[in-house]
Amino acid sequence: MDVYACTERGIKVSNVPTAADDATADVNMFLIIGALRGFNTSMVALREGGWRGHPPPPLGHDPEGKTLGILGMGGIGRNLKKKAEAFGMKVVYCNRNKLSDERAGGAQYLSFEELLSTSDVISLNLPLNVSSRRCSLTTPFYSSDPMGFRIVLTAYSYTMK
Repeated sequence: MDVYACTERGIKVSNVPTAADDATADVNMFLIIGALRGFNTSMVALREGGWRGHPPPPLGHDPEGKTLGILGMGGIGRNLKKKAEAFGMKVVYCNRNKLSDERAGGAQYLSFEELLSTSDVISLNLPLNVSSRRCSLTTPFYSSDPMGFRIVLTAYSYTMK
């Protein structure tokens, strides 16, 4: 959003960063479950007439027992943590600064590299700023899940390289 261009044209711009935290975390959790359960694979099979199970679609995975790595533990990340724990997921996080124990709500703080190497699902919840523009996920991922890891992006898309 070019605030200066809007101001020059008399257009008012506001920023309400917490207004959509809950709704964004809801969508994020939906995407996590969809990725783990293989919703997209099944939807494609259905659209292509393969809904009768020939060939059978790959089985999905249960979120329970999986590790969710939250990169960016602001309002959306903290809200997502609560939702993920309701599904039995372990939550770890990486943030610019370690949160107080109360704000972290029991989530374990990890370095960026530790987060990438221990998470089955990684959720990017970063605001677009100078620091997040440099965020690059080039570190190798290691997952306990035989199907690998999943990435859910609810941040500005520029953060993903």
